[in-house]
Amino acid sequence: MQPAARGGTEAPPDRPVRCNTARAALPLGSAVVLAADAHATEYRERTAAEVIADHNAALSALAQEGAPIQVVPAVAIESGAG
Repeated sequence: MQPAARGGTEAPPDRPVRCNTARAALPLGSAVVLAADAHATEYRERTAAEVIADHNAALSALAQEGAPIQVVPAVAIESGAG
């Protein structure tokens, strides 16, 4: 078990705690805009592409459940198009 990033809990390396900051913002009523192509990929057991796909799928699922979250390319955030 490894400490989860910034979460203070532990998770096995193949199932890291995902998107703690984004998930923590939702119950506070904050809208979340997440850069789909700019995730941390510190768990080396998986490729960056696997980690990014996993984060995007998890957060997109939350959006489909009505959470105020958008998953968009970083360029859309930078340009204000997101």
